[in-house]
Amino acid sequence: MNMSGEEQKTLKGSLTEQTNGQTQATPQIFFQGYLRPLGRRSGAGELQRIFEAINSVSGEARLRVERDRLTVRELDPGKVSLIEVFFPRERFMFFEARQEGVIVFDPKEVVRRLSIAKSFKPPLKLVVYGDSLSLSGAEGVEVKVEAYEGGDVEALALNGLEAKARFNIDSYELFKTLKNLYSFDEAFTIEVSPEKKSIVTIYTPNLGMVTLRVWGYRYAEPVKSSYRLDFALNFLGKAARRGTNAIVELLSRGKEEGRLFKITVDLGVALVSYYQAPRIE
Repeated sequence: MNMSGEEQKTLKGSLTEQTNGQTQATPQIFFQGYLRPLGRRSGAGELQRIFEAINSVSGEARLRVERDRLTVRELDPGKVSLIEVFFPRERFMFFEARQEGVIVFDPKEVVRRLSIAKSFKPPLKLVVYGDSLSLSGAEGVEVKVEAYEGGDVEALALNGLEAKARFNIDSYELFKTLKNLYSFDEAFTIEVSPEKKSIVTIYTPNLGMVTLRVWGYRYAEPVKSSYRLDFALNFLGKAARRGTNAIVELLSRGKEEGRLFKITVDLGVALVSYYQAPRIE
C-alpha cells in the first residue's frame, strides 16, 4: 500500500503526544513506524512468532535501529546456533529511524505483551524508545515492554560464506520430518547431490533414510553434513507453518569441511534466518 505525502504527515503527526495543545516530554525516540497490514491482520501475531523464534535461541533480543531497517541478531550460549531478523523499510507503511542504536529486550516479555496486541486493529504502530518498546493499534490502546541493560553480543563473522547447496521446501514438512526423526536419534545427516535435483535425503543411524521433495534447487557441489536435531527443532517449532516456504542453504568458506545449515523464512513482517553449526563427532 503506497501512501501519499499528506497521509504520511497524518501518521507522523499522530505519533506526537499532546495534551491541551502542549507537546509532552517523552523518552528519546529511536524509531517510529506503522507496519503494513497483512490482509486484515495487524502483524502482531507474526511478530509474536518472530520473538518466540528469537527466544528459542537466546534469552535476549537486541533490537538494532538502522537507517533503512530494524534488525535482531542473537547467538545461543553454546555458540551452536544463531538467528537474524530483518525488518526492512518496505514492510512498513511509515518508517522513521531517528537515531541508530541498540535496545535490549527480554523476548519472552515481548511475546507476552504481543499476546495482547494480537487483538489490535491495523495498522500496528511501533515506537522504539531508549528505554522501551511501544505497540498500539488503531483503537489507541498501547502496550509497552521495558528495555534493560544487556551484555554486548559477540562479533560473528558470517561474511565470506558460500552456498554449496540451496533449495526450497515447505517449512512445516521439514519440521514434521525432523520431529519424527527425533523420536529415534539426536542428530540428522542431510545429503544433496547434483544427480537428484528435486530430492534431498535426510537420515539418521537408527531410523534410516527419508527423502523430501524440494524445488528451486541450486548446487555448487555434492554436500553431506550432520546436525543436532534439538537445536533445529527449537527454531522450526516456532517459525514453521503449513504453506510457509523455507529456503535452506548449506554454507561454508572455501574448502572447509563443515557446512553451516541455514534456514530462511518470510514471516510477513520480517525475514528470519537461522544458522546452525555442523555436529562435531
